[in-house]
Amino acid sequence: MIRLICALSIVMATTANAQSPRLDCGGPALRRAASSGQVDSLKRCLDQGADVNTANLKGVTLLMIAAGKGHAEVVQVLLAKAKPADVNARTADDGVTPLMFAAVFGHLPIVQLLVEKGGADLALTDSGGKRSAVAWAAARGILPWASPGPEEKDKARAQEIMKYLGSKGAVIREIGIVDGILMFAAPPDLSVLLKEVETTR
Repeated sequence: MIRLICALSIVMATTANAQSPRLDCGGPALRRAASSGQVDSLKRCLDQGADVNTANLKGVTLLMIAAGKGHAEVVQVLLAKAKPADVNARTADDGVTPLMFAAVFGHLPIVQLLVEKGGADLALTDSGGKRSAVAWAAARGILPWASPGPEEKDKARAQEIMKYLGSKGAVIREIGIVDGILMFAAPPDLSVLLKEVETTR
C-alpha cells in the first residue's frame, strides 16, 4: 500500500511538472516582465533565485525599467526582497539612477517609493556631474517629446516631483527659468532613455 501511494505521488508530480513548463528567468525575460508589469512572473523568478539586480550591457537594471515605465507594484517587489534592488545603481554610459528614470518620466508615486522605501540618494548626479533627479524632473517639463501627452500636464508633473524632492531635502540650484520651469543644466537626451526602458536585450 505504501509503495502504491509513493508510486502515485511520483506520477502526479511528474504530470504536474509536464503541465507546468519551466518559467524563463533569463535576463531578457526578466526585463520584459519589469517593462510590462508582469508582477507574478517576476516574483516567481526572484523566488527561484533570479538576481534582483540583473542588468543589460548598458547597466540598465530591472528597477530602472520599472521606474521608467511607472510600474509601482514591480518597484515594490524589487525593493521588498531580503537583498533589495540597488536603488542607487547607475547606467554604464550616463550614470542615470532609478530615481532619475522615475523623475524624467513623471512618475511621482515611483519617486516617492524610491525615496521613502528604498532610501534613494537625492544628492547623486549623473555622469556629467550636473544633473540630479530634480534636474531630470525639470527636463520633463521643458521637453514636450519626453512622453505623450499635453505639455501642460508634463509641466505639472515636473513641478510636483521637484516640489516633493525639495521637501525631502534635495538641493535646488536655479540657473535659469524656461517657461516657468527651473532649469539646471543642458537637458538629457531622452530619446536614449526611451529606448532603454523598452529594452529586453
